[in-house]
This record gives sequence, C-alpha cells and structure tokens, in this order.
Amino acid sequence: MDFTLPSNIATKRDIVKVLHEVENLAEERVQYEIRKEHGAKAALAEPSPQLHDLLSINSLSTQRPDLLKTKEFLQFLKERAPKVRIVFSSEPEQDVSRRIVEWFRHATGLPVLVYVGVQPTIAGGCLVFTPNHRYDFSLRKHLFESNDAFMRVMARAGMDRQSTAQSESAAQQQAEVTA
Repeated sequence: MDFTLPSNIATKRDIVKVLHEVENLAEERVQYEIRKEHGAKAALAEPSPQLHDLLSINSLSTQRPDLLKTKEFLQFLKERAPKVRIVFSSEPEQDVSRRIVEWFRHATGLPVLVYVGVQPTIAGGCLVFTPNHRYDFSLRKHLFESNDAFMRVMARAGMDRQSTAQSESAAQQQAEVTA
C-alpha cells in the first residue's frame, strides 16, 4: 500500500474516526446509486477535512473503489502503524504538534502516529516514548544530572564565604585587641 497520511491524521483516534467515516460514506455511496437508478433525488455528504486531505493527497475520489482502498489502508494503520508518544511540560501549539508529526513521518518514511501529552513536572523539554525505548530530554533530568556539579559549586562558594567570614572575624578581633 503506497498511501500518504496527512499530518491532520496523527493518532489512532483520528484513524478510527476517519475509518468510520469511510465506511459510512461507502455505504452511503451504494444507497445513492440505488436511489439514482430509481429516479429518486439524493445528495452525498461531504467528507470531513481529514478525509478530504487523505483522499486528495493520495489522488483518490469518493467513489466506492477508492473508498474501499482507503478503508483497507486505514485498517492496516489501525493495527500496525508505528506509535510515538511525546510528553511536554505544557500543551504545545497545534502548529508545533503538526510539525512534529511531519518530521517523524519524513525522518522514518513511515506513517507514524504521534500522541502528545502534558506532564508539568518535567519543567521543560520533552520525553519521547517508543514501543522499545524512552528518551528523556527534559529540563528536570538535566537539573538532576547537574545537581552534583551545582552542589560542588555551592559548597565551594560556601567555603569561600566561611573563610571570608573567619578572616573578617579575626581582623575584627585584632582590631579590638589593638584598640
């Protein structure tokens, strides 16, 4: 199957929604043809923007044979499409999510389904989950990794303050003795 998936179909939920729409539209197409044969007037529903984009990207129409090909493709994706979950500290803008989906699909050459989640505790950056691996690009991880270095710097700064305070105390004591 050589189909291209538009970026506005990004999750399994989107796949199921469009698949349901394709099934309904294919059935409606059959009913339309029967009504047309008997002289009854009937109108076909317009496809959703997601289905419209899927059909136009793949140069397909709303005719029954094209809808059946589309249905087969969507059923395949529903079961087998690679999935990636990305978690951010706050909800990304819709354009950012779309660009992430496009990047994954371009980089892998596969119709990757991308789920975007939110977890404020990561502070910044993101977590990326694939079926086999977890990648942590969060600010939280960076800060925890930097914690040892930070504590060393703070300890040195604290030592410098202590030695400065001791020097000042000693100087003040000598000033009192000499006065």
